Amino acid sequence: MRVIAIAVVGTNNVIGDGHDQPFKFREDWDRFKAVTMGHPIIMGRHTQDAIGRYLPGRTTIVVSRDPEQVQLSTSDSAPSFAVGSIEMALEVAEALDDMCFVCGGGQVYRAAWDHLTELDLTEVPQTAEGSITFPDVADDEWRLLSREQRPEFAFTRRFPILTTDRLTLVPVGPLDLDDWARLYTAPDLPEVPIERHQAGIAANVEHWLSDGLGYWLVRDSLHDRPIGVGGVRRSKELPDGVWSLYYRFAPEAQGQGYAEEMARAGIGALQLIEREAELRASVRPENLASVAVATSLGLTLVDEHVDGAGRALQIFQGKVADLA
Repeated sequence: MRVIAIAVVGTNNVIGDGHDQPFKFREDWDRFKAVTMGHPIIMGRHTQDAIGRYLPGRTTIVVSRDPEQVQLSTSDSAPSFAVGSIEMALEVAEALDDMCFVCGGGQVYRAAWDHLTELDLTEVPQTAEGSITFPDVADDEWRLLSREQRPEFAFTRRFPILTTDRLTLVPVGPLDLDDWARLYTAPDLPEVPIERHQAGIAANVEHWLSDGLGYWLVRDSLHDRPIGVGGVRRSKELPDGVWSLYYRFAPEAQGQGYAEEMARAGIGALQLIEREAELRASVRPENLASVAVATSLGLTLVDEHVDGAGRALQIFQGKVADLA
């Protein structure tokens, strides 16, 4: 399940004073309504009291130390639950939908922090008075992939930067154009104009925004250098619920187990947001290293055919929940 923190944040991270939020913009409220509509929303009791009503079209899950004292909704259009912990709130949300939004306050954001898959923040270039704050967002932990600027604020979307034993996995964005182009420039590939590279990155960003996952720029953590591109993403050519595994590493990084290490991170990320999905890898049978990676991950050979270019192709696939 995608777990998205959504908030309006000032430059000093203040989001409220315990009774109300400091920044109110009609466009922000309209957007909040549009993106959360139909999905569960999780909030603390004080936040719910500040709103003053249960929002229609969404299921509200109130987190409280004393859930029995929470007055629940009586409206069929705005169902509600009260639970004693963020973990219980996430269990309820996952039973209802594949996406939920964490809406505050400060303690609830912090309790949910390790479960978040995305940040959806309206950033206001002003400080604000108040004691309720949003957690610090570190640039080396969250990658900004989208920023829609408005005169008084900006809508932003961020996704986590992951680390493995040897790798740092950074969601690919426009700032990675040079590294992306270099990794896709090789003797085995035709020369690609820069516009094609820009379009490839734009498509990757769209995958992150719409599906919650896409390709990473893979960095060698020890030397802090980009060595590959890869990850998992939903393919428009495949049936619903099927994701594709892909990677490409620089020649000097091949044969060192980086592909499998990255692929396992991709499987772990996909297990968090869509555990019942199927994962597929398309492999040339002569690429024995990639065949070995697919089988090591637990994928099973399900098809062999000749593609449009007349080359043999093997298809490995498996249920994400069952993979290593």
